This record gives sequence, C-alpha cells and structure tokens, in this order.
Amino acid sequence: IAEALADEFPDVIFQTYAYQYTRSAPITKVADNVMIMLCNIERCVSHHVDKDCFGSHNATFMDGSYKTFAEDLEDWKNVADKIYIYDYNANYANYHLLMSDFYNLYYDTRYYVSNHAVGILSQGKTQGYDCEFGELRTYLLSKLFWNPDMTEEEYWEYLNDFLEGVYGPGWKYVSEYIDLAETLTEDKCWGIFDDPEDMLT
Repeated sequence: IAEALADEFPDVIFQTYAYQYTRSAPITKVADNVMIMLCNIERCVSHHVDKDCFGSHNATFMDGSYKTFAEDLEDWKNVADKIYIYDYNANYANYHLLMSDFYNLYYDTRYYVSNHAVGILSQGKTQGYDCEFGELRTYLLSKLFWNPDMTEEEYWEYLNDFLEGVYGPGWKYVSEYIDLAETLTEDKCWGIFDDPEDMLT
C-alpha cells in the first residue's frame, strides 16, 4: 500500500503495528515511507524495558520462537528508519492498585530514544475515572518526551515538585510511599494485566 500510494502522497508516512505475534521484524528493509509502531504489551512493569525477567518483554511467536523486546527492537532498527514505541503505563487489572514504574520511566524513555525511536505513545487508563498516580505519571512523561536528555536529577526534581504542588506539606510522605512501593516490587515481576495483590502475596 505504501509503495502504491507513494507517488500520489509523497509527504505521507504509513504506519503499521508490530504487535504480539507480528512483533518480530522481517528480514527485508522497510520502505522509507513506513513507520513501525512497536508495541511492548508483554512488558514487566517492575524492571527496565531491556531486562529479560519472568513474564516480561517476551513474545512467543507462532513458530515457537522467543525474543525479548530489546532483541526485537534491535532487529527492527536494522530494517526500519522510523520506529514509534507503543508503551503501557497503567495497571489494567485494577487501575487503583500500584504501578511501580516510576524508577523505570526515566530509564526506559532514554532507552527508546537512544535506540532511534522517533516517538513514544504511552497508554494509561482507557476507562474509569483515574489510575494510580495517573496525573503524576502523565506530567513526568510529558517532561521526558519534551526533553529526553534531561538528567536523572532533573527527573526526580520534577517528580518532587509535582508532589509538593499537589499534596502540600504532606508531599514527603507520598514520596516515601512511592519509594516503598518501588522497593517492595524490585524483585517481583508482573505484566500490565497481572494483579499486584496476587503477585505480592
């Protein structure tokens, strides 16, 4: 389709998904007017996106092969010039339970950018009123997407500034809760559809 319409629409970029069973990269070069939307729905929210841990970043394809998300991204980089990351930042089993990815947001965003991602779509809640720290996560991701080269110190300054502005004098207790949640889950692995209450018992 992209080839057939290239002359008629020379300024149009055609997007296609690399998602679950189509996440594996082809061996042929992707046309210059095609952008790959690479989805990491299998991700583990507890660890960095380039780590291979239980239940994370894996995809078992129709031929029985297995690859981590980082391996797939490396393969796509070799055949496609335009890669857009489809990321997930909510606990879809229960929106109000913790989603311990604040330590990962900074690292993962920089990882995507350093691996030639031209954009990132971060999907949070899709229904319901809110998800755990949804506004904070949106604020931090907006800052990161605007300036992915920020330092880690700047990232934590943004987080603390948001907490202080929203929670006033009690912001440090909220910060302590976030740190505690991250610490309690650092050796646990779960995906975006796993219930943390089950994983922590």
